[in-house]
Amino acid sequence: MASGLVPVVANAGGSMSLVKDGENGFLTIPKDPKDFSQKIDSLLNNSGIREKMKKIALVFSKDFTWGRVFDKLFRMYIQLLENKN
Repeated sequence: MASGLVPVVANAGGSMSLVKDGENGFLTIPKDPKDFSQKIDSLLNNSGIREKMKKIALVFSKDFTWGRVFDKLFRMYIQLLENKN
C-alpha cells in the first residue's frame, strides 16, 4: 500500500485486518485462482477504480510507519504495567 500499489490478497490471516475489500485493496477467496485473476483484471481494466483505491491505500498506510507502530506498542506496554499494579 505504501508503495502506491493496490493489494490483492487472500481473505485469510493478517491481511484481513489491513485490507478493506473494495476500498483500499481486494480480498480474494483463499486458494481460488479464478477469483484472484478477476480482481487483478478489474484493476488492470478500470483505471478509475485503481486510482481511487491507490489513493485510499496510500492514506491508510501512513498509520503504519515504524514510529507510529512503536508509539502504539509502547503505550500498550505502559497501560499493561499500570494495570498490573
